Amino acid sequence: MKTIAGAAALLALGAVGTAYAGPSEDEILRMFIPAEISLVKDGDEYSFQSDLAVPFYTFDDDEPGVSNCTGTCTETWWPVRAKKSDARAQGAWTLIEREEGRPQWAYKGQPIYYYLHDQAGTKAGDGIDYRMLFPGDGIDGKWHVLKP
Repeated sequence: MKTIAGAAALLALGAVGTAYAGPSEDEILRMFIPAEISLVKDGDEYSFQSDLAVPFYTFDDDEPGVSNCTGTCTETWWPVRAKKSDARAQGAWTLIEREEGRPQWAYKGQPIYYYLHDQAGTKAGDGIDYRMLFPGDGIDGKWHVLKP
């Protein structure tokens, strides 16, 4: 009886057969992401999106923990709000308080945003009608697709 139990324990621990290599890169990246945020892999590139598959962006004029996209800026670049009243920081994800008092998600201290013309299921930046004027994801030289 002890031999069978011992063999089963060794199998369960991975001591016999293939050794457990640990979590994959995808699993590690997904470990500390709030439920309403998704990690998407496109080829070799990762980016973050909403749970509705809308891309996120950062703004170069922001300061760590402070959004400087206010007023008319928020008509085009919408702050990513915490959907749940009990949302809390997880890993690199934090909540900042906007000047009107509502919480906004931040990644590594950078506030994050949606772009007005992106739609659910689009690749980051597909809704940007003037994207050809600004190579890469540096929209207007200041806006960037959020990547890990």
